[in-house]
Amino acid sequence: MIRFLQNLFFGIIAFTASMVVISFFLPDTYSVEKSINIQAPIDLVFDQVNDLENWDKWSFFFTRDPNWKTRMGSWTNGTNAEMKWKSAKIGNGKMSITQSIPNDKIHVHFNYHRGGDGDGVYMFREEEDGTTTVSIKLEFPVPLSPKEKFANIFFEKNTDDIKYQYSLNHLKGWSERKFKEMVKTTSVN
Repeated sequence: MIRFLQNLFFGIIAFTASMVVISFFLPDTYSVEKSINIQAPIDLVFDQVNDLENWDKWSFFFTRDPNWKTRMGSWTNGTNAEMKWKSAKIGNGKMSITQSIPNDKIHVHFNYHRGGDGDGVYMFREEEDGTTTVSIKLEFPVPLSPKEKFANIFFEKNTDDIKYQYSLNHLKGWSERKFKEMVKTTSVN
């Protein structure tokens, strides 16, 4: 029995040590990349992302907490636009547009209440058929503890894929509805 407990004890120590060593070789950042094709002109789709006041219509994070409180900076669209939020469910944070190139790309920087920062790039491409392809690439640092590195790889990566696919699907729906309304209004006049 003592021999079994000794082997169990040393086995646990060996397993823990190997997980710590393996965690040193895991990436320090991870990224999420998603794309979607939207049946709307590039300038209309670009404006939905470039104007932070539109994000409540399509972003996953606005659905997480109905009591979410946002405050826009003095500039709400384009480079230097800023939004701060307070939420009991997802915490406090800030997002800003660090670069906006019309109908091409938008760089955003996130700062979360936990001290984590992340960067994202929304890229826009006009297709030959007049539709728009939007691609998003987000990159976040992985916390330094071995436990958090493994959690990010095995659990949070899948969750982030769902969050950003949700946002792109809603950006598509919102932009296409807005485009149909514009076409309808134009054809009536």
